Amino acid sequence: MAESNKIYIAYLTEPYGIGYVAEHAPQHMTLVPPFEAKYSDIAVRAIEEVAITARQFPMRVGQAALFGVNEDIPVHLIQGGGILRMIHNQLFEVIEEKGVTIPDQRFRGDSYVPHITDKPGQPELVEGQMITFNNISLIFKSAKLRSIASRYDLKRG
Repeated sequence: MAESNKIYIAYLTEPYGIGYVAEHAPQHMTLVPPFEAKYSDIAVRAIEEVAITARQFPMRVGQAALFGVNEDIPVHLIQGGGILRMIHNQLFEVIEEKGVTIPDQRFRGDSYVPHITDKPGQPELVEGQMITFNNISLIFKSAKLRSIASRYDLKRG
């Protein structure tokens, strides 16, 4: 059975823009897990609604950890989870108010742990490093490719 196309909402750590296509997604922190790509218009509207009032803010890279069922996926935790959790919750709420159910609810709300996965070929993260949360982006995910479908850059301060 072929995997259907999905979308997810993320903060991108790198300055890639709309139309970027690659086999693997650029380095990112997932804000809303994958759901059906047919709802991309709703996802874009949700991003706009949340991002219009959001402002850029600094985040500190936290300690390294291992995630996944086998605890074999290297990640760095992100400090400042309160604001990130608020944005995460707002995105979920706006999407669901528009009639879309996100299938994977395991890491929602208080179970959401902001992190960035460490992958070969992506920028190295170092504990204590400061990064700026400055965008909310929509990533399209097919079986073979990832692409940036939408990117909303946040206003400063």
